Amino acid sequence: MTGFFELVLRKLAQKYLRRVSPAKIIVVTGSIGKTSTTKAITHVLKSANVSVRSTRHNYNTNLGVAVSVLGYDLPKNAKNPFSWAVLLLKSLYMSYFSKNHFDYFVLELGTDRPGDIEQFAWLQPDIAVVTAVAPEHMENFKTIDAVAREELAVEQFSDTVLVNKKMVDSAYLKLVKNKELFHYDSSSITENGILHEELKVIGEHSYDALGAVLWIAKHEGLDMGQVKNGVITFQSPPGRMRQYEGKNGSTLVDDTYNSSPEAVIAAIQYLYSVPATHRIVMLGSMNELGGSSASMHREIGEYCNKTKLDLVVTLGKEANTHTAKSAEKNGCNVVRSDTPKEAAEAIESLLATYARSDKTIILCKGSQNGVFAEEAVKLLLKNPEDASSLVRQSKRWKQIKGTFWTTA
Repeated sequence: MTGFFELVLRKLAQKYLRRVSPAKIIVVTGSIGKTSTTKAITHVLKSANVSVRSTRHNYNTNLGVAVSVLGYDLPKNAKNPFSWAVLLLKSLYMSYFSKNHFDYFVLELGTDRPGDIEQFAWLQPDIAVVTAVAPEHMENFKTIDAVAREELAVEQFSDTVLVNKKMVDSAYLKLVKNKELFHYDSSSITENGILHEELKVIGEHSYDALGAVLWIAKHEGLDMGQVKNGVITFQSPPGRMRQYEGKNGSTLVDDTYNSSPEAVIAAIQYLYSVPATHRIVMLGSMNELGGSSASMHREIGEYCNKTKLDLVVTLGKEANTHTAKSAEKNGCNVVRSDTPKEAAEAIESLLATYARSDKTIILCKGSQNGVFAEEAVKLLLKNPEDASSLVRQSKRWKQIKGTFWTTA
């Protein structure tokens, strides 16, 4: 049933795009950083007083992109044919009669296996942003070369390709043929007279997203005064390098939306760069790494530096088995935990020994299914009301998490 509606909704989305004829369709793909980059582009374009429709929720599948174009949510009950029929009727109206017009569409494209990106050719985007080539869904891709071919397949149906030059190895750029190819990184921020201290985001990979925005803004000839204001006011989505007040005067860096080796290392690099009396890192298992999982978890442990970290807390089977062991070989103080509650308790126990005046930074990182490191963040918050802004706090997610553990 879903396959039929996917085909019909995609056709209606194409019809709608042809009718409204937006100035530009921008798509964002890549192994990491897609959502932050999509949100940043959307926020800054809106700050420049142009109308934008962008990806809804985390809808980055072919079906999700189609309903995002049309401006609707997917049915909560995918097995209910009536809900799909209602969505179809609303989409028919949107495609043929709605007067809603948008200057830009900004859409995130996801992939789980080879060939997924090619399914988005119907969008015919003007600009494709490739944020990174890094390990992802390795049980399906097997090699980084295969990941690169998949992520850069977007060039086959895009007019212009914009690549993060720090996160896409130059050797892969030969895959981009006969297209306008450009590069971006975080250097655009300071080049445009913006100080990092002015920003609401933290971490080099967060700055990269703003680098993509600034390139697009200049390319589109937008008012740079308005653009700079948008850059300065942009805040990362939940679970992506967000800062909170923690218990006992600590600062929490919540990067728990998902996890991959490059993203973990980038987050730890940020942690190391911050002047602090104490630094603590909680590292949850990284999912979907296939046969490379053990070696990649060991690599993360090897990156843990005993002179810069007071404590390494691992969470989940792979992290406990491989990351913890290599971190211990580095001389780090390591605590293994099986649940977010155990991880939070280990951190809170050490926090209690610190003076409130000490500058203590806690980084929390981990994948979602079976890890849910955001639940540890929740227990470490100074202000419990901040929990509502963490990732995966909907009723549906709470039900899913309840099958694994409770944090009460």
